[in-house]
Amino acid sequence: MLMSLHLAVLPILLPMIGAPLAALLGRSSWAWWITLIISIGQLLCFVAMLPVVLGGQPLDYSMGGWAIPWGIAYRVDALSLFMGLLIAAIAVLTCVYAKHSLRTDVDHEKLPYAYCCMQLCVMGLLGMVLTADIFNLFVFLEISSLATYGLVSLGKDRRALLAAFRYLVTGTLGATLFLIGVGLAYTATGTLNLEDMAQKFATSPHQRTIQGAFAFIFAGLVLKIAIFPLHLWLPTVYRFAPSAVAVLLAATATKVALYVLVRCQFGLFGQAISASHYLAELLLVGGVLAMLYCSYLALKEDDFKGLLAYSSLAHLGYMLGGMGLLSAKGLSASLMQLFAHTLAKGGLFMLAGIMVLSAGTSKISQLTGLAGRSPLLFLALVICGLSLVGVPGTVGFVGKWQLLDAALTQGRFGLVLAILASSLMALAYVWKILETAYSNPQSNMQLTVKPGWLMPLSMWSLTLGCLYFGFFSQWPWQLAQHAATVLWGSS
Repeated sequence: MLMSLHLAVLPILLPMIGAPLAALLGRSSWAWWITLIISIGQLLCFVAMLPVVLGGQPLDYSMGGWAIPWGIAYRVDALSLFMGLLIAAIAVLTCVYAKHSLRTDVDHEKLPYAYCCMQLCVMGLLGMVLTADIFNLFVFLEISSLATYGLVSLGKDRRALLAAFRYLVTGTLGATLFLIGVGLAYTATGTLNLEDMAQKFATSPHQRTIQGAFAFIFAGLVLKIAIFPLHLWLPTVYRFAPSAVAVLLAATATKVALYVLVRCQFGLFGQAISASHYLAELLLVGGVLAMLYCSYLALKEDDFKGLLAYSSLAHLGYMLGGMGLLSAKGLSASLMQLFAHTLAKGGLFMLAGIMVLSAGTSKISQLTGLAGRSPLLFLALVICGLSLVGVPGTVGFVGKWQLLDAALTQGRFGLVLAILASSLMALAYVWKILETAYSNPQSNMQLTVKPGWLMPLSMWSLTLGCLYFGFFSQWPWQLAQHAATVLWGSS
């Protein structure tokens, strides 16, 4: 048990050693090996904690021996374990993928700094998941954001600098709003520990201050998540960032911000705010608009990365819709959809990077004959695309089916229609890619650069995950249910 307690903080401590080493040693091959070893170590920490947490016993760790709520604390419960496993697994696969990908997207002398920033980004994301202190959560939010700005700006395309600047401005505004909310919450309770703060919210006489705190935290996180219509920074970042960076951000960054919103809404502010009719309607309306409008934008997009970016925004709408149902069932469905989307979208962004490297373009209209030139790449595109649509036999179907079930249970037929309409549009834009790739088999399209074997290995790991968890979804679904039940019970 004592060893398990230390495992709760090791995913944060490991990059504190590995990131400076990667930057200071100055050799890209050493920096890659260090990053890979650190990433695997983080994943093993979460795997080792799995039996303890699923046994119903959250792990609490107090830094420096300072007792809760006075010191900085870390807690691993079902939800943080669910997210931590997902982030750590994606970090390992992204690192494997980056070995060859970053070499083509980033200048050679900058590669050690790229791996350093990658470790810091993952450390910040895992810190947000594990911390039990709201100010510490803000600190990790900033660590992750600053590392991400650096990663995006390292791209050889000059437009990456503009994308990084837009991200910085929007991210800074979101972080400022979040910090104001933290200050108001501290004013109302006199504590920063999440569990202690949640208990004091229920008896605090400063209810208006608490409502203001939630409003600022909610607004800040909405900017970080890129919820429609505050999404304009995200497509440019995904389009012009190095391919490995786009994979990491698409699969983890917005999902962690959504996790923080779930944690704050249901676990921190409690029933008085989380069960608000107005908040529920805001989440549902925002989710429906994101599903429909962003799917429409994806349908019009000719750039593959741009299409995937708008598709990601649409799928965030599914998760918001599940949260807006204000039930353990809806929350479980949102978490399952988050898991499904991470696998499919991570695989598709990896595939997009391979296509850009091999064909020299990300324009869908220029990919004619891809299926004939690279049938395995085409097959991966089919599998991940069908998971994105939600076809039975893929993990995407499990997430959407549970969300439809939760919506029908509450008679939310508008949400049901929006999910179905968005899924049809997803089928249309996936079909557009497939049709172009399969058409004109006599095309002169040439795959000039071979991606090696590490990039396809990472891509196929996520692609096969879409199929495997489509048939054997018990583990992620049970973990999502466990996390949602605990959170809903605490709200």
